[in-house]
Amino acid sequence: MAWRLEEPDLFHVEIGYWNWDAEHELVMRGLLTPRGIAVLAGGTAKPDDTIIRVAAASESDTFGILSNPRLLDTARTTRFEVTLDLSEPDRFSYDEKTYMYNVGGSFCHEDRNTLMLVSRSPESGRAAGIVAH
Repeated sequence: MAWRLEEPDLFHVEIGYWNWDAEHELVMRGLLTPRGIAVLAGGTAKPDDTIIRVAAASESDTFGILSNPRLLDTARTTRFEVTLDLSEPDRFSYDEKTYMYNVGGSFCHEDRNTLMLVSRSPESGRAAGIVAH
């Protein structure tokens, strides 16, 4: 979920999953947005990799992007790329680029952040608090 700075209303929501197929060294990110966009991005990943990259393109039959019919003419997503940096303990960074085309031309929306573990649950040792920087 994302909000614009100093605005109370939610700006963007996406629901998705990361999936790793260890046998085939395949990593995937599937996501849906309420605007009617579905993305299946993919790449390769080995067990010790600390930098992971996935991508999808609208013309791909495998790692692709689907949009509702209205968005094809008004705000079509043509490419999606994410790089994860898992090289530091208790934190990770991501850099996400979404390439779009609309009636005004093409543009790239970029989103990046670092999430850091701030506490663990005393009972389980699992992450209890994460903060974005």
